[in-house]
Amino acid sequence: MALDKIDKLFANWRIGVMLCVVFVALVSPWKDPFSLLLVQVPLVVLYFVAVGLRAVALRLLKGKDRRYAYMAWAWFLLLLVALAVLVLPR
Repeated sequence: MALDKIDKLFANWRIGVMLCVVFVALVSPWKDPFSLLLVQVPLVVLYFVAVGLRAVALRLLKGKDRRYAYMAWAWFLLLLVALAVLVLPR
């Protein structure tokens, strides 16, 4: 069941990228396209890294306790947010 969710996240990558674009446009103090692109690209890369690591964690834990996979996903999300805070200007 959880692998189906990962497949959906990979299949609906356009929605994830669009959410990154909207988030950067709302949070960033710059409004020119080049600066927004410089901030958006790391967020999109982090999105794909987080989804990929989640897929790897689920495949490694296949048949084992799923709580560890969900805990790993929570850590990946925390890492994603922390890196986004570091990437965005202060």
